[in-house]
Amino acid sequence: MSTFVLRLPMKKHLVFFAILLLPIRIFADKAVIEPHPSQEFEPWFTGPLIAPASMIIPPGHYDIEPYIFATAHTAFYDRDWEAQPRTTFWNFSFQPLIEIGVLSFMDFEIIPNISYNLANGSGNWIFGDLDTYLNFQLFSFTDPVWHSSLKFSLAETFPTGKYQNLNPRKNFTDQGGLGSWQTGFWLVWGNQVHVTGHQFFNARLSFAYTYLTSVKIRGINAYGGSIDTNGTIYPGRIFNVDLGIEYSLSQNWAFAVDIIGNWQGRNIFTGVEGPALTGRGLAQTGLGASAQFSLAPAIEYNWSENLGLIAGVWFTVAGREATKFASGVIAVNYYH
Repeated sequence: MSTFVLRLPMKKHLVFFAILLLPIRIFADKAVIEPHPSQEFEPWFTGPLIAPASMIIPPGHYDIEPYIFATAHTAFYDRDWEAQPRTTFWNFSFQPLIEIGVLSFMDFEIIPNISYNLANGSGNWIFGDLDTYLNFQLFSFTDPVWHSSLKFSLAETFPTGKYQNLNPRKNFTDQGGLGSWQTGFWLVWGNQVHVTGHQFFNARLSFAYTYLTSVKIRGINAYGGSIDTNGTIYPGRIFNVDLGIEYSLSQNWAFAVDIIGNWQGRNIFTGVEGPALTGRGLAQTGLGASAQFSLAPAIEYNWSENLGLIAGVWFTVAGREATKFASGVIAVNYYH
């Protein structure tokens, strides 16, 4: 079954959109594996919580997987990898992943993002940046006990969310995106092995590189700043690695975990930053090079090969110039 998305740290105050909205999109996609004639038992997997699938959706089929994230951003990792506590910023996000088979070697995927942000008594509904993917099957091999596959994805994020001229009284809750066109290149390898009886081991390893265009920014924005900020931000490139693992205990139940690393280059700002909102010095716009490491354990229950549910938590374990967060995640997957 299926997933999505990861996004990566992009700014000091609201980095989670980089994590929730990157073309690190990233969420578990349905792996469509035809059973071998000699294989009596076919495993049912919803997919790890975050890692994308290594198989495309065949023509004439589609996969729908609405995700709900409830995320608390409680601190910020400084340059010395120390977590500095901050007022909790809540994000409740609904991301309905839709994937459609187009050709025998290609499918199309789209992930809208609707969120509610809450911080310091301020709350706002926002529409985030829009992620799209073209997925291409490069390789697939199946025998009675082993399946291996390789997929390449071309991702594009459309800057549909609000990112500048934010209201200083709303504590960044009116931010919905990053303002940058983001082009990502993904390579996803998958390997499934029959262990014994009804038990199967499934692994996915994804690598993603994302290029972000420069953004003209005014006022308080997704990268920081003040009401007098006026200039251009050059976001750093993003590199993401995700190892997703699943193990089935029966045809219905399975455990999963994602091990994720995100790295981003330094954001460079040119222009007028303006005075900080605190009245002390200049406003900070952008961040230095950042790193963030997180885990996402989950449990799956599959009613059939076409319908399943996955639920778990996603949380950071270390970081530098990045947000510290903990998120509850649940998704229902339907494949037709």
